[in-house]
Amino acid sequence: MGNRESLKGSADSLGLDLHEELLKFHEKYYSSDLMKLVVCGNQSLDQLTKWVAEKFSEIQRKDDARAICSVHPLGKEQVGRIVHFESLTDRCIVRLVFALPEIKALYRCNAIEYAVSLLTRQGKGSLISYLKAQGWATDVAAETDSLLCSNFNHLYIDITATPLGLQNYKEIVRALFVYLQQITKDGPSERYYNELCIIKKLKFENYEKKAQAPWVLKLAEAIHNRYILPEDVISSNDLLGPFDSS
Repeated sequence: MGNRESLKGSADSLGLDLHEELLKFHEKYYSSDLMKLVVCGNQSLDQLTKWVAEKFSEIQRKDDARAICSVHPLGKEQVGRIVHFESLTDRCIVRLVFALPEIKALYRCNAIEYAVSLLTRQGKGSLISYLKAQGWATDVAAETDSLLCSNFNHLYIDITATPLGLQNYKEIVRALFVYLQQITKDGPSERYYNELCIIKKLKFENYEKKAQAPWVLKLAEAIHNRYILPEDVISSNDLLGPFDSS
């Protein structure tokens, strides 16, 4: 990721030709076995199938040239660092990034969904209720990265800080870790998990029609998860399985 200036500058410093390296990357990784396709349209299934065959059948298969990360990109040298940058907007964000092992196989119990729900809840005793009371923050959001990542994951926690909160960002971080320690001490709550399951099931059963593009993108990402069973592809991001305290 980057722009022409940053990419070309990095390539030049390594004595590489950026254009040639991009061509090599395309030649190696533009492979049909690394791609997943979801098509949505008003046309008949036969017509959609015909179009897919016409447009994509010429893409070559290169026998799984997938790039595998043998180590997590956030190693000992990367964690524990503080990075400050000036935003073009007037929003103040305190972001914490946690290194996680691969969690894609756990899509049924989805411990991360459970943790994200606890981190972002609004009720009494929540993280955001404390931060608001101190005048430090207005919102807490959390998410994991895309299913397209291989052999690793990240957890991102974004706290929208006030100007006062930005001045006291260390206190915000301290409050977050205290909250995480409390969650760990309390352990998984089957009652809370089952409530979360019911809410997600109701949303799934009463799904509101939305734009097609985000929906097909979500399905394509789900198919990339080799652990998801075919019958779970559509619901894998929306339903939770039985409670598992482990």
